[in-house]
Amino acid sequence: MPRPNERNERTNDRRAPAPKASLGMYIPILLGAVIVCGVGLAMMTSGPKKAEQPVASTAPARDPFADLPPEKPPERGASGGSKYTFIAKAPEGLEENANWKKALVLAKEGEEIFQLAAQAHAASDRTTLNDKGKQARDKFVSAVELTAEWEEELLAKYGDGNASVRAIMKQRSKWIERMTWLHKTISI
Repeated sequence: MPRPNERNERTNDRRAPAPKASLGMYIPILLGAVIVCGVGLAMMTSGPKKAEQPVASTAPARDPFADLPPEKPPERGASGGSKYTFIAKAPEGLEENANWKKALVLAKEGEEIFQLAAQAHAASDRTTLNDKGKQARDKFVSAVELTAEWEEELLAKYGDGNASVRAIMKQRSKWIERMTWLHKTISI
């Protein structure tokens, strides 16, 4: 038996290895299968479209509510409201409450001091920040405590959907945000 690397005596050449099957000969077969599947899918989806014909309506469009009388919007209820329920009407001059006026004055003073504290924070002046921050925080705390119970009463009576109540809540939320920033920033 001849060895693989030895020469053949009759031809004086080495034996060539057997050719290996390559992936290249399967590409035309796969390409043909994809094309056949695509054509078949196109034929299947085009069939129902041809069968369906638009139906022309001969009757004129009619308004199903034409025979009903026009309605007024419902009256708003007196219960507490939210964005999903009706809103009670708050009386005029809701912002004329004595505690609210005192709280506004305190918050205005607190806001002025807060601006000084914010400037000190930007300048990395820790001493001024702590001093002014404590003063501003005390003003905001007083304003929030002065109006906390009143806000709860307004929410229970008129709901959070009332414009006046929302404005009061927004102002108090701003004060609370200032207090939170000061609490996190000053070191007292």
